[in-house]
Amino acid sequence: MPIPQQALFEQFVASLDHARTVSPFFKAQHPEFGNESTATKKDFFLDVDKQAHQLREQHNTQHAQVVQARSAKFHHLLKQIVTQQITDNPNQLIHIANIDDFAGPCMDMLAKPACSNSLFEPLAMEIPWFFDQIIKIVNAKPFHKTDKNNNPIKVDTLKTAINFIGFENLQMLLPALIFKRTLPQITDPYPEIKHRIWELSVGTANCAKFLAPDYKLNPAFMFMAGMFNYVGKNTVTRIFFKQFDILHKEQMQSAEKALMKDEFESLRDVTPEPAALAELVALHASQVSHAIIKEMTFNYLPIHTLFNQLAQADYTQHAPQLIKSCERYVQIRMLLKQHLISADTAKAQLLQLPFSGKQLTGLNKLAIKQLQFVDLS
Repeated sequence: MPIPQQALFEQFVASLDHARTVSPFFKAQHPEFGNESTATKKDFFLDVDKQAHQLREQHNTQHAQVVQARSAKFHHLLKQIVTQQITDNPNQLIHIANIDDFAGPCMDMLAKPACSNSLFEPLAMEIPWFFDQIIKIVNAKPFHKTDKNNNPIKVDTLKTAINFIGFENLQMLLPALIFKRTLPQITDPYPEIKHRIWELSVGTANCAKFLAPDYKLNPAFMFMAGMFNYVGKNTVTRIFFKQFDILHKEQMQSAEKALMKDEFESLRDVTPEPAALAELVALHASQVSHAIIKEMTFNYLPIHTLFNQLAQADYTQHAPQLIKSCERYVQIRMLLKQHLISADTAKAQLLQLPFSGKQLTGLNKLAIKQLQFVDLS
């Protein structure tokens, strides 16, 4: 039975090689993938070498089966632990996500028509990392400016930095910076997770911003919502890998102490399973995003309602429908780029999205991986 495409995408986020092993299209195009021959030069083995080779292969096969069984048992327990941590302490998820207390109020202020330097600066300075980040950004492309002699103007005050960048760009830059800090950093042996989630989130946010005027929605608000749609995915991923390390260490120490050599050796080869992570993300990510947004003390932006609709899979309104459709659009583009689905499949699925031909054409021309800033020079 073919793997559902959403599950395929979630496993691709963790591991491209793993996704290739479960993608029917990729396996059909590359039947040699994952099937390296073990019989090379076997005709030149002496009889005793052949026997030793066969015994090694038999031992490796048996060990792989033991590890697989041990991994299934391990991940069954791990999923219970992760689920319990998510459901027992929803008000702690914002701290696990690495979101500062003043993140919500700062984004709220930027959205207000009356926003000014005098109102925004005091809030921004409550975010410990904001000053250093914004000074670094404003002194680099695309925001750095030059004087009449074409010498770079060095910015070292927050007020000047905000003036150079502009509130319109900060409405996009600040949510991106806050979200980037939620990305999971330690995901061994799958270091690409944070890069793929970043690509998905920026792509979804850019597409939602681009199409927002067609639905009479605020572009800056839809960009922010598109980014934070994945804060739950990041948080579940953080919990998964941290709890994997804790449980793995505990079980290894227990097996070693009990002198259970076979169990110790099989546990040593257990690694984080992308399918288990994908299952947890599918079950909990939307609810976790909603729980975190509720803790971010938004008072002006109507984001609580939107994330409640997303958590309930209620797509009757334009805003949640647009976020979901843009997510699907970006997923299709990412899977197609890696040849995990066929061009025909991608085309058929794009045509199923609630976008007009003109909208799809516009999206296809959009550089969805990059933040699109307004030139204020």
